[in-house]
Amino acid sequence: MSLVEMSLVDRIRGPVPARHPDPTEPAYGGTLRLHTTERIEPLDPATAHGPATRQLLWATTRQLFAWPAAAVLPPADRHVPPVPDLAAELPSRAGDAVSADGLRWIVRLRPDVRWDTTPPRPVTASDVLRGLKRIAGPAARAAAIAPLADAVVGLAEYHAAARHAGGPVRSTAAGCAEFADRHDIPGVRVVDAYTLVFRLRRPVDLVRLLADVGLAPVPAEYDAHLPGAAAPRSTGPFRPVGRTDTGAVRLAHNPAWDPAGDPLRARFVDRIEARGDATPDELDAAALASGAVDLSWARHTTGVGSGSAATWGLDAYLVFNLRGPDRPAGPRRHAVRRAVALAVDRLAVAEALAAPGVPYRLQHGLIPPGLPGHRRYDPWPTPYHRGDPEASRAALGTLGRGARPRLTVAVPDDPRRREAAEILTANLAATGITARTTVHRDGDLHDLLLDPASGRAGRWDVALCDWTPDGCADPGQELRSMVADDVAGGRNYGGYRSARIAWLLAQARAEADPGRADERWHRFDLAVLRDLPVIPLVAAAVAPRSGRSPRVRNVRFLPHLHRVDLTNVWLADDTG
Repeated sequence: MSLVEMSLVDRIRGPVPARHPDPTEPAYGGTLRLHTTERIEPLDPATAHGPATRQLLWATTRQLFAWPAAAVLPPADRHVPPVPDLAAELPSRAGDAVSADGLRWIVRLRPDVRWDTTPPRPVTASDVLRGLKRIAGPAARAAAIAPLADAVVGLAEYHAAARHAGGPVRSTAAGCAEFADRHDIPGVRVVDAYTLVFRLRRPVDLVRLLADVGLAPVPAEYDAHLPGAAAPRSTGPFRPVGRTDTGAVRLAHNPAWDPAGDPLRARFVDRIEARGDATPDELDAAALASGAVDLSWARHTTGVGSGSAATWGLDAYLVFNLRGPDRPAGPRRHAVRRAVALAVDRLAVAEALAAPGVPYRLQHGLIPPGLPGHRRYDPWPTPYHRGDPEASRAALGTLGRGARPRLTVAVPDDPRRREAAEILTANLAATGITARTTVHRDGDLHDLLLDPASGRAGRWDVALCDWTPDGCADPGQELRSMVADDVAGGRNYGGYRSARIAWLLAQARAEADPGRADERWHRFDLAVLRDLPVIPLVAAAVAPRSGRSPRVRNVRFLPHLHRVDLTNVWLADDTG
């Protein structure tokens, strides 16, 4: 019997006792407690960025296409094909849902998915279009818009018009709703209640693209609220019901969810409590053993693994604010960025960031190990990677006499990153650059960097960031998001623009031959590092692992997040 069938039996027969002598038999009931060091954002598809928030959205929302959870993530998990979720089927040329030129796609929805409204009502194609307009709207900052705007006819123009809309259009829910009503997206048409037609600018795998961005519908009730402020409505097995006294997000059963209409999710526990912003000390083995915490996640957490090989990410890189005022000695001047690259002691920074048992490498290029184009090279070498104050001062000398850069460095409120920032400011001081560090909670820094207005106002000059490629996402698209896209919510925090970089990136992405593609990606990497919109510092291995208590059963992993699928977990010997 499948998990979905077992969940359906549960609905028909009623509650089943939680205690089972056989741990392989599913148990129903209890509260699953998840603690993470990340911030949990509002459960709104238009504002969700962090993996912890998206993990909870998996339990509360449906998307057109998705990757099913797996007991073990395969090493080549990015090649796992997506499957229908809210969509009724995979569009194909054989079924006349994809045109011969690949530019027209028909997506049909399941008719048996409902909102948790009173009474429950069906999810329609208009709800999907509303969700798309919302992530592209005047008040949203959703990274998902970047790859969609590149592919869907008219979406980039819609997004640009939304960004330039000012006053009440941007700042009020009524203004945003009116903007959506008055503007169409030529490449997305609602045919009937359960059918959408997408028109593309160029042939792409639309199924994978929609799975990448997790396009989810939103109900008409959201029109009365700005992104992030609406009372969440659910289409998944769980729905948000508030917060606990400790600030944990609480999820309970969604009575409108029908397991027969959901091919990817189940429901075994009664409640989920997810607490964000936990400290690493609160996620220790004792908390897991006692049952106070059932699942935990922190950067480089050790514990039960998915079985897949670790991926590599940029555990730290610097990004420059190129949107701010053009000061004579500000970050928009290449000489200042070059001086910073030559001043930093990468070895000391790497030692400060190192976590016990986690492999790391000094990183000089944008592309981390494991991705096409990665090479061990150093475009701005210094002796033993310890920095070169003399060369840094020489770079500053090209700015003219008396040039004294003063930089504001934004840093996450994390002990290792604060220590790395102290090293960096000392390196810069040795070369004549005054650096002032501002420390931000991870979520607050995220909001600061995502807001182009903060960049234009010069609220920050340099930021210490990190990036790990998503498990199933297109790494080329993610790299584009970092240095080529200029959309609200993308990873191009500093607003870097270069026609040459965009051309090199397009050439690399279009190259089908693996050997030639590897060379093209390396040339792209070299060109980026010559311009220095970012300075890579350290690459670290990131294992997709999470801690779990002994009572947690049926652990399955979401390949696009490398996180546990909360809907498939049950609790053995649970006391509630």
